[in-house]
Amino acid sequence: MEYNTTTIDSPQSGLRGLLHAATSTNLSATSIVGSLFALLVLYMVIDGLFTGRPDPRFELFGVEKSDWLRFQAKLRFAQRGPEIVKEALDKAKGGIPQVIGLTGPIVILPMKYLDEVRNHPDLSLKGISMTDFHTHLPGFDVLKKSDRYDIVEEVVRGKITRSLAQITKPVNEENTIVIDELFPQFTEWRETKFAYAAQRMAAQVSSRIFLGAPLCRNKEWLDISVNFTVHFFGAAVLMRMFPKLLRPVMNWILPPCYQLRRSVRTGTRLINEEMARKRALAASSSATTDKKSLDALQWMEDIAAGRPYDYGAGQLLLSFVSIHTTSMTLMQLLYDVVDNLEYIPRIRQEIIDVVREDGGWEKSTLSKLKLLDSCMKESQRLSLLTVRKLKPFPYPCPPSAPSLSKKRMRPLSPKPNPETDYHVFVHPVPMTRITTRPITLSDGTFLPSHTRIGMSASHMHSPTHFPHPTTFIGDRFLHLRSQPGKESLYSFASPSPDHVGFGYGQHACPGRFFAGNEIKLMFAHLVMKYEWRFGEGGRPRNGNFGTELAPDMEAKVFFKARKSEVGFG
Repeated sequence: MEYNTTTIDSPQSGLRGLLHAATSTNLSATSIVGSLFALLVLYMVIDGLFTGRPDPRFELFGVEKSDWLRFQAKLRFAQRGPEIVKEALDKAKGGIPQVIGLTGPIVILPMKYLDEVRNHPDLSLKGISMTDFHTHLPGFDVLKKSDRYDIVEEVVRGKITRSLAQITKPVNEENTIVIDELFPQFTEWRETKFAYAAQRMAAQVSSRIFLGAPLCRNKEWLDISVNFTVHFFGAAVLMRMFPKLLRPVMNWILPPCYQLRRSVRTGTRLINEEMARKRALAASSSATTDKKSLDALQWMEDIAAGRPYDYGAGQLLLSFVSIHTTSMTLMQLLYDVVDNLEYIPRIRQEIIDVVREDGGWEKSTLSKLKLLDSCMKESQRLSLLTVRKLKPFPYPCPPSAPSLSKKRMRPLSPKPNPETDYHVFVHPVPMTRITTRPITLSDGTFLPSHTRIGMSASHMHSPTHFPHPTTFIGDRFLHLRSQPGKESLYSFASPSPDHVGFGYGQHACPGRFFAGNEIKLMFAHLVMKYEWRFGEGGRPRNGNFGTELAPDMEAKVFFKARKSEVGFG
């Protein structure tokens, strides 16, 4: 079974139109070559003048003497980001290195600075969004519109998190609907591209809480909620390869940017139609309000309290921050557990015991699934660290967009070679910030204004912190939680200096509690209702694009139905 969720729509203008105009004009070969050379020189000048320059106080890595365009270093980082950062950290020997990332220089701070910078008032996360996601440009500006009055953050922190007990039932119901549709009850082994199925599951289940039924099952909305993130990341990454001065122009030329604007228009239309329907229903004499507390769209309107707000942008932001990360976490969890089959009987028995004890599925039920919680946290730790190498990308393309990269994300060979294909690298910069004013750290390290920093996560790969750090040990955090006073410190949703999977400090992911419960329920359905196995190639391999995890979206796994020992009704 195949789940192809992305459709390419080629614009009638833009790059294709420019190429047609150029080829239909009588230009001499000399003039064409001269024009191209002039554009190349202009690019070099603009790139040198308007792209951030490395700070001479920090040793620079990832740049070679033969580089005569900044673009070359950016492309090298896109292909080998984890290796470059690991080499920089190793050679710096406790010092502070810097690398050329996709958006320019990044100063890599060792984790000894974590407590000092985690809540620093002059380190901005929003500044990263403005730089990396070009929020001043049409299409990308949906992030800026959605951020107005901090409504989305208040919905997540103040409404969704506080309503976890009430939303467990609808989340469970929606899991039953979407999983039964995606994975029919075949008694023989069938194959599936699980990455696409995971995206659909995350989109529909999350939308049940974000929008409510029946819009959460609307095929057009589900397509937009998944593809918006794909188009956004794809367009944003491609735009980073160009100097800032050229990006407003490239935004109207590059096809991924056209796709992004199209997704925003369609998504906004659907949300506006739903808002009109809800308001008409509320105005009718037969309207009821008993479901308002479980509808994030209604919560947005309540918090806006009459202030002008773009509800379409708000819903697209919820999709942007939840669906991609939830689906990738679920996918890595399934792969890690299937790769270590000894945990499946233990997880099933834990589910059986807890559900029977509670008499059904409640919020308290999920909190009692401590082995599953531990497997989730261990899988997340490894997904921040390990790269099962794929063939390097020949040019910048988004890691999660099937339309742009599926032919370029194929492994080098059908079967992995553990001696040559599997390497472990430290995830370089799980926490990035930009300085809003000059900062002097406690040891005298000076960071000028507008410096991009990233925190090294090398300690998460250290035997000192985690014995056998490259091995999946599903009950690792279960044992750590058994220590006195450590019960909550090592739960999946708890950020700590030892585990920064959700960030750390004031910018830790506010939706981690909802995501944790959502993933537990998804995985419970999958592991209780189905058997799973890999094909001959074994566990699907991950790659990277820059510092981001890039799973093989085309990888296939096999499933067949089994009789669950517990009900999900």
